[in-house]
Formats: sequence, C-alpha cells, structure tokens
Amino acid sequence: MNDIVYAQRLFEMLPIWYEDEYQWDGKSITISDVKEALRCGVDAERTPYGDTYKHPPKMQTKEYHIKRVLWFVQHPEEIRDIEIDNLCHDRCILPSCVVVDGNHRLMAAKVLGIKRIPIIYCGRLDILDYLLGNIDSMPDEII
Repeated sequence: MNDIVYAQRLFEMLPIWYEDEYQWDGKSITISDVKEALRCGVDAERTPYGDTYKHPPKMQTKEYHIKRVLWFVQHPEEIRDIEIDNLCHDRCILPSCVVVDGNHRLMAAKVLGIKRIPIIYCGRLDILDYLLGNIDSMPDEII
C-alpha cells in the first residue's frame, strides 16, 4: 500500500547527503547537474537501474544517472513506489529514514518541487505519522 507523504518531511528525515547531492556507483550527481541537463535538452534514460530482475544493477556513468533522473522529471506520474524504511544501528531503530529503492525518483521529485510523494513505507509508525502530517513534532526517540 502506498502512503502519500509530505516531501519536505521525508527529506528532513533522510541523511544529510540527500540535500543537494546523490551518489550512485561512487559518482556524485547534484540537483544543479540535473537542471543543467534539462536546460540543455539532454535525452532522458528509461532503462531502470537494477530495480527488477530483468535489470540487474551494474556500474553506470554519471551521465546515465542524470538521464535517469531526467526521465522521471519528464514523467512525474512515475514518481511513486519509493521504498522507505528506518535506519537501524546496534539493534535500535533510529528516528530517521533510508531509501531502499527509488533514489532517481526521489531526486526528480526534489528537482520538480513536488510537495507530496507516494511511498511504500516499512518502518516505525510514529515516523509514518510525522511523514503523513498526522503529528507536528518529528519523533526523536531511539527504540
């Protein structure tokens, strides 16, 4: 089941490196890289990046990842089913999120300024309540 969450709240719950820069295959891609490619009319890439058995993950170029984000920017209806869970450490569930699958989609949502994002969430219910806007305070307890 998809939960439609507030994008800004999700970004607040992700590790700091999700602010402007994403990493794939050891390559940094910034929001500015994607916006520049969009401005220059770079062709988008539809081929998934290792998210199905038909497309096993393999090393890709920086250009591939920019083009993959562009595909979602050009097809915002496909920005859905981003899999989110919570970070864990030493048998504790932390009050922060991690992207299991959907980084290209998430970066495209940020480029587009999308306010609400459909996600598949498998984590703590108090965090989900915050992401959905059911509570105003970000949970900070480690459980």
